[in-house]
Amino acid sequence: MNNAAPIDSSAPAPLTSDGRPPPARTPVSILRYSPALVMIAAAIANACRFADIDLWGHVYFGNAMLRAGRIILNDPYNYSVPGHPWLRHEWLSEALMAALYNHFGNVGLKVWHLCVTAVAVVFIAQAEAETGAPVAIQFGVLATAAVTLTPAMQFRPQIFTYALFAILIALLTRDRYGRRAPLWLAIPMLALWSNLHGGFFIGLVALGAYTGVIGLEDLVARRGLRRAWRLAVLTLVAAAATFLNPIGVECWRTVIVSLRDPMAHRVMADWRPILVVVAKSRGLHSGIIYFAVWLAFVAALALAVCAAPRGGDLPLLAIAALMIAATFSAVRNMPLAVIAGAPALARHLDLAIRRLRGGGGARGDEISGAAEPDRARMSPLGQAILAIAALAMLLGKGGLLSRKLRAAVETPSGAVAFMQSHRLRGNILNDSDWGQYLIWHLAPDSKIFIDGRFDGVYTPRVINRYLALFYGYPGGARALAEYPHDFVLASPESSAYRTMIARSDWKLLYCDSTCALFAPSNSPPAALPGLPVRGIAPKSYFP
Repeated sequence: MNNAAPIDSSAPAPLTSDGRPPPARTPVSILRYSPALVMIAAAIANACRFADIDLWGHVYFGNAMLRAGRIILNDPYNYSVPGHPWLRHEWLSEALMAALYNHFGNVGLKVWHLCVTAVAVVFIAQAEAETGAPVAIQFGVLATAAVTLTPAMQFRPQIFTYALFAILIALLTRDRYGRRAPLWLAIPMLALWSNLHGGFFIGLVALGAYTGVIGLEDLVARRGLRRAWRLAVLTLVAAAATFLNPIGVECWRTVIVSLRDPMAHRVMADWRPILVVVAKSRGLHSGIIYFAVWLAFVAALALAVCAAPRGGDLPLLAIAALMIAATFSAVRNMPLAVIAGAPALARHLDLAIRRLRGGGGARGDEISGAAEPDRARMSPLGQAILAIAALAMLLGKGGLLSRKLRAAVETPSGAVAFMQSHRLRGNILNDSDWGQYLIWHLAPDSKIFIDGRFDGVYTPRVINRYLALFYGYPGGARALAEYPHDFVLASPESSAYRTMIARSDWKLLYCDSTCALFAPSNSPPAALPGLPVRGIAPKSYFP
C-alpha cells in the first residue's frame, strides 16, 4: 500500500500547529492488507473457551432479572447475610448473556464471546494502523497482544471492558496522529460501559491522562489550553454519562468497594500483583507463559521508546504507563496494558528499526508518520490459507459450534447429584468457587454461604470467616458455630476438609476427588445407609 512520499531525513519535520505529529498521508492498515491476519489474531485471543466459575451465576442472575422484569437489588441466594444489598454493576451483561443462552444455548454464548473478542482485536489493529508502522510490525505486535489477551477473554462481563477500552484507545490514537476522530463517541460509550461492567472507570482514567498530558504539552509549547479544555469538558460529560443507568450512583460505589476491599484480593488471583502471582506459581505452565509474553511485551516497549523516544505520542505513552503500573498492582489489568501499549509499541519499534538501519536517524524522521512502502494487499492465496487456518482454530474440537462448554475448574457435580437423588436441601457452607454453580442447581430450596461476588454482596465478617475455615487462618472453627449450616461442601485438598474430617459432630456423606459433603452427625442425612458414599468425579461442563 502506498504511504507518504519520501522525506528529507536531514531536516527536522516540525509538529503541526496543535502539537501533533504529521501523520502519514495514507496510514498502513493491516485490516486492509490482510483481514485474514486479523482473523488469526482474533482466533488466538478467543482460544480460551472454558466456562468461568461465575458463568453459572451470570446466566442465572440474568434470567432472574428477565423473569422479574427488574433489577434485583437484594440477594436472595445466601443465608450468611440474607437480603443484603447487591451491587449490580454487570446487570446489562447478565441480561444479555441469559437471553443468548435461552435462545441459542452454549453456541450463543460462544458466538458472543468471539464477537466481543474480535471487536477488541480489530480496534487494537486499527490503533496500530494509525501509527503508520509497517504491516509486519503491526502483525507482530497484534499477535503478541492476542496471546496475552487469551487467558483474560473469558465468559465474563469484563470482556466488554477490554473491547470498549480498545475502541477508546483507537479513537485517541487516531486523534493524536491528526486524523478526524469522533471523540464525542466516548460519551455514549461510557454510558453503555457503566451498565455492562464496573471497569468503565478505566475509560475515564485514559481520557483524563490523555487530557492532562496534552495540556502540559501545550503549556510548555505556549499554545494555550484551548484543546485541553475541550478534552476536559468531554471527559467530564463522559463521567456524568456513567450515571445513566438504573442503579445510579451505586455503579460508582461498586468500583470504590472493589478497589478498596483487601479481602477479596487475598483470595482472587487476578487481583494480586503480577510478580506475586508469578512467584507463587509452581513449575512451567500456560499461565506462566502468558505472563512471560506480557513481560516481553513491556520490555520491548521500554526498549523501543528508549531507542526512539521522539514518537510524538506522549499522551498515549502516559496511558500505557498507567496501565502497566496497574498490572504490577493487579494481574487482571494485564489486557489493559497490552491494549494501551500496542500502538505505542508499533510506533516506536518502527522508528527504532529505521534508526538502526540508518534510514531514520534524524529528528524529522522520528516525528513524521512516514513508513516504508508495503504492498496494497496480501495475495488471495495467502489470504485463503490464513482464513482456513483461523476457521480451523475456531471450529476445532470443543469449538464455536460445539454444544459442549468445558468448565475452567472442576465442579462439585457428584455432591450435587447425591443431594438431588436423596432430596437433601438446606444451608451449604461452601467453597466460594462453587457458590454460583450451587445456586444454579440447588436454589431456591438450598442457600449458600458465599460465592464469587464477595464484596458485591457479602460483609467483611462473612468473608473473614470463610477465609479462616477454607484457607487455614486462625479461628476457622468460628464459622461453624456462628451460622446455621446444614451441610459443608469442601475440596479434599482444602483446610476446611481437614477441619471437618477431624470433628466427631460432623459426618462425611459423600466424597470424590473433587469434593466432600458433610452434615451434622445428629441430622437426618447422617442416618442415610451406606455412608460415606465414594464417587467418581465426572468431567465438568456448563451448565
